[in-house]
Amino acid sequence: MSPLIEAMAKTRRRASTKRRRQTGKGKTPPALYHGSPHSLQTLEPHVPRGETAFQTQRAVFLTSGPHQAGLYALARNAERRRKGWGIHGDQLYLVRNHWTGPAAKYALNPVGYRHVVRNTGDAVQNPDLPTEWVIPHAVRVNAVEPVTPNNYRDRIHYVTRDELYALGKA
Repeated sequence: MSPLIEAMAKTRRRASTKRRRQTGKGKTPPALYHGSPHSLQTLEPHVPRGETAFQTQRAVFLTSGPHQAGLYALARNAERRRKGWGIHGDQLYLVRNHWTGPAAKYALNPVGYRHVVRNTGDAVQNPDLPTEWVIPHAVRVNAVEPVTPNNYRDRIHYVTRDELYALGKA
């Protein structure tokens, strides 16, 4: 395993352990977060592309990690559909040749929005991913926080496609 992949996996394990302590199974966080390139007042349920039954249900998808939501808001848009990037722990990994240089296909959104939702107790936690939560109905946003790439420059990393895939398997 390359030193970069080892470091990324170690960071992911540390972040995962920290999240379990903060919001482990059975604990409901007081606030949940949703990242979007759009400023919204209401979050509507939708059916996303996902890998598991939990991730393909019609719902509003949220995270207990505010940094995850902020990073998602910067990387996500309709055209990319998550191609060439991934969030692991509280870090954003971008496939280098897609995001930098003269042949770059993509650019981070200049501004994104982290939506804060008060958890009223009807959120359901993903049993396989402790930071992922869903609410099956529309949700009113309690606060909208703009984020920029500059807010997260120490959490954004450029990697090869192989390194990104290896990190997902770590």
